[in-house]
Amino acid sequence: MIADTIATGRHAFRPRFLKTLFIGPFVFSDSGWQWWLYDKSAEPAARLMDRHQLNGSDDSVVTLRHYKGRHAFRLDTGMANYFAKEVEMTSLRTRLGALLGKSNPLLRYTHGTAETRHNLIVDDHTGYGIRTFALGEYVRHGLPRRQILIHEYLDGWRSLGDAWREASGQAQQAALLARLERLLAALHANRICHLDLNASHIMVPPDGTAALRVIDCGKMCTEVRNPLIATALHVGKMMRDLNGHTLDEPVLGEMALASFRRIVGDAADCAKSRQIVLLACRYRLGKKISKRHLVMNASLKHLNVAALEARALTDHKNRNRLATPPRLTVPANTVGKPPLCHSEHDATAHPVSALNAVRSVRYMPLEEVRQIGGKAG
Repeated sequence: MIADTIATGRHAFRPRFLKTLFIGPFVFSDSGWQWWLYDKSAEPAARLMDRHQLNGSDDSVVTLRHYKGRHAFRLDTGMANYFAKEVEMTSLRTRLGALLGKSNPLLRYTHGTAETRHNLIVDDHTGYGIRTFALGEYVRHGLPRRQILIHEYLDGWRSLGDAWREASGQAQQAALLARLERLLAALHANRICHLDLNASHIMVPPDGTAALRVIDCGKMCTEVRNPLIATALHVGKMMRDLNGHTLDEPVLGEMALASFRRIVGDAADCAKSRQIVLLACRYRLGKKISKRHLVMNASLKHLNVAALEARALTDHKNRNRLATPPRLTVPANTVGKPPLCHSEHDATAHPVSALNAVRSVRYMPLEEVRQIGGKAG
């Protein structure tokens, strides 16, 4: 069927992975959409979604959710089910980033081209990614304005959070934790950091034999400079999601550190990496701390965990932690072990001191500034 279709889509300026691994882009109708196909088996799903964009309602396309300009669909081609996600790019910079396949502060990070690339990397390098079949683009004035990603449909799968809550006992939870640690170890070995990893973005198969799947890979860093920091963030966040409402904080911290050691081995002796685990266990970090900067640019040798905690406490979602003084100190069982990250002088410093320093800054009223200026004159 594809052989009879004229490929009239645009190739210029497109990223290399798209032109190398995909065929197309193909134009199936007057809908305004062009489609990149990973292989010929994806054509029925792409044609179905193209008809839906052209004609509107279709019984074979079911809308699953609509949230913040993103639509999710289930496609039934008669032979198989597929999952489709539509992303709208509102800014010119994001559209340019989607065209070039670039992810940086100038061209933004959240576009379908980047997510397609991340899905392929996770699936190819770790075996824990979802299969991507097609990428559709609604192009206006030479730039993608909307994009649709077509993936495999995980029928009967549950999120890790749901599977954890529905586990019948500690044995099932321990088995889930072991599978999660193997996934995080694979991300660590391949220097991958999922910046939005949580218990809802890991899927558990119904039969218990297939590998877990990582979804929603739009916010991701590959070839990270500091995989130890990336894994510390992963472990702390996952432990807080799974056990944060049921376990006391000291117990949760010890469980997170034990899991971190099982994943990274002797590298867990690094004092600051352990502090990052506890930091991610205790606080929400997304709003005030750039995880991307931490894993791509920050140096463990010069990392100031106290300043990071002070910054986290400025987030209104962490205000409840102000009543309980934070103590992200190195556990006693690390004393005497080799400092793999050059254990720095502030490794056991009380982090709340940095927050108190920020609060103690006195901003001079404008009238006093004017009076001083008048006296000086």
